[in-house]
Amino acid sequence: MTNKHNWNEIGKDISDFTNKVKIKLDEEDLVDDIKQSLKETIENTGWLIKNMISSVESTISDEDIKQEVREILAKVNSELQSTIKESTKNIYPNVEEKEGLEEE
Repeated sequence: MTNKHNWNEIGKDISDFTNKVKIKLDEEDLVDDIKQSLKETIENTGWLIKNMISSVESTISDEDIKQEVREILAKVNSELQSTIKESTKNIYPNVEEKEGLEEE
């Protein structure tokens, strides 16, 4: 009976370990999904800012207004880059900062 009991305990331990591994893998997949989503959001936001700048250049003829819009977009871009850098430090605390974000 004790031999059967030992095998039951071993089976339970293996089952517990398997569940822990599965949970850990699920968590890692979730983190990877979030990182990928953040990367895509950053890329899309950069694309939107570039398109706004292009639209301003091609549609606004008043140079004063055009310059003001450029300055506003530059501030938005700068703030976005700063936020991304800070967020990246929080998400990847052990990774050295990359060569910097591309200026828009």
